[in-house]
Amino acid sequence: MTRPTAPVVRPGAFAWVFAAQFFITQVVVASAWLRQFSLRTDYISDLGATACGAYPAGSAHIVCSPWHLAMNLSFIVLGVTMIIGAVLTRRVPTRLGTRAGGAALLDGRHRRRHRWCLS
Repeated sequence: MTRPTAPVVRPGAFAWVFAAQFFITQVVVASAWLRQFSLRTDYISDLGATACGAYPAGSAHIVCSPWHLAMNLSFIVLGVTMIIGAVLTRRVPTRLGTRAGGAALLDGRHRRRHRWCLS
């Protein structure tokens, strides 16, 4: 395996780091809610709700996200940065990655061989 070059790895690493924008946007958008947003009782997707009202329909849980556009753009940027980071850093060899991949492979072989144990 050839060692990846820095011009490819650096943008990939930057993409992974830039994915943190999601957490910052989440806090900013949640602060715009009229009632306090709680990660314990609300869904993160509520922050991107484009209409105000009960969710699910007929429930007492009211969702109203005034800055929904920022959150929805953040969801898109998160997905794009994850894909870019994964593609650009896929050839970076790591001991942990090799071990984790080997363990997953062995686990898959074990599960196929012993299907009767899983039912």
